[in-house]
Amino acid sequence: MNEQEIKVLNNSVFVGPWNYIKPNMIPNEDGEIELVLQLCFGPCEWWKWSMDKQGKFWMEYRWCENDLYEDESFREECSQEKMIEKMQKMQVFFGECGLSEYVEAYERAERFVKEQRR
Repeated sequence: MNEQEIKVLNNSVFVGPWNYIKPNMIPNEDGEIELVLQLCFGPCEWWKWSMDKQGKFWMEYRWCENDLYEDESFREECSQEKMIEKMQKMQVFFGECGLSEYVEAYERAERFVKEQRR
């Protein structure tokens, strides 16, 4: 992995231009569980991998900077297997960054996803 600036905050960490929010298995006000949330502020864009209150898994991307790439935004359902694969990739990424607390958080998120019945 290239040398990138890492700044750890309360429940998030900046790695380069991206801010990664720790997975939270407690549903938000819409009943959605956000497993991966990564935000970039230059350009302004974000990715979210989540589970809705019906137990469906979703991958979502939003471009927020201007209307130049607005049509690139999407939200699509994904499989449990794809969600597990994403949790595993996050573990590898944070392991390469030396952030064991985040590796453990994504291990917990992976176990959570595996426990869901499909």
